[in-house]
Amino acid sequence: MATNFEKTIYMPHETARATASINNTECKLDCTRVGFAVEMHSSMQIHHDHFSHVYKHAESHKDGPRAGQAEWAHEFLLDLSSIKYEAEMTKEKAGAIKTVSPDDQFIMS
Repeated sequence: MATNFEKTIYMPHETARATASINNTECKLDCTRVGFAVEMHSSMQIHHDHFSHVYKHAESHKDGPRAGQAEWAHEFLLDLSSIKYEAEMTKEKAGAIKTVSPDDQFIMS
């Protein structure tokens, strides 16, 4: 399997593109599903307690190649504008409430 990405850095309003290519000629099993996703992995460890969770923000998937299929390729597209966060308008800094700048709001949204 080989995956090619259009680029490595995307802005929130763009569409992420990736092409997956699979050569399944040597395999005797079907590849049932191939996916492309934007995920956030969160993990915390406090003393002996551990918490982890995967937040899937956007996903695209397709049925994969059959057993013995030589060439299979698919272009995956993810609309990154569908991922939204509510940006905080204010923050506390040194005990005072300050307004978050428009640039920081854009980055956080």
